[in-house]
Amino acid sequence: MLPLGENAGRSGTVAALRFAGARITGRPDLTGAGIRHAFRLDGCGLEQPVSPCVAFSSRQRGGISASRDALLVIMRIFRTYARAYADDLDAVLAPLTTVTGEPVSTRFTMPNGLELATVGQLLVVAGDERALEPYRATVATLIIDDLDDCQALLNRTGARIVRGPQAVPTGRNLTAELPGGVQIEYVEWDDAQWERAGGRPA
Repeated sequence: MLPLGENAGRSGTVAALRFAGARITGRPDLTGAGIRHAFRLDGCGLEQPVSPCVAFSSRQRGGISASRDALLVIMRIFRTYARAYADDLDAVLAPLTTVTGEPVSTRFTMPNGLELATVGQLLVVAGDERALEPYRATVATLIIDDLDDCQALLNRTGARIVRGPQAVPTGRNLTAELPGGVQIEYVEWDDAQWERAGGRPA
């Protein structure tokens, strides 16, 4: 349990919570937490991962920061898309929008000729078999807040970077194979894509 209200506010100071060299036991659960002030861990160790998700970072992000030896910084996942593969995007989209009742929210073409579109929480990737083959092992796409933080986390967990980081029409992405063989794409949308998507969450 974090100490709350231990010190009265003083004029000219900035509220913050800082731990240095602490060993944190149990599973820290930040589900539904609202952190309005700086929360910093320097040289701390966690026995269990933080719920719901974590990333590693050496710089401040979203009110929480950690030194290079710390193990806690929240990585926000804004959206999760299952992936489906097709040889004709138009042929798939018409029945898919009818069945799901969802419109096509994003559609674009990659430099390699692959066509992509999102319908609800499904990302359809279309192209000929030769173009699709390197991507078929990727089972999901996560829209995240910071690709650099994500890559640092992946490196710590022993994941293998398959592609990227690289620029894509919606921002930047990378694809990684996690220990155990699951392959996932991570995308950091740029401002233009967030505008097309209705705005970045606060």
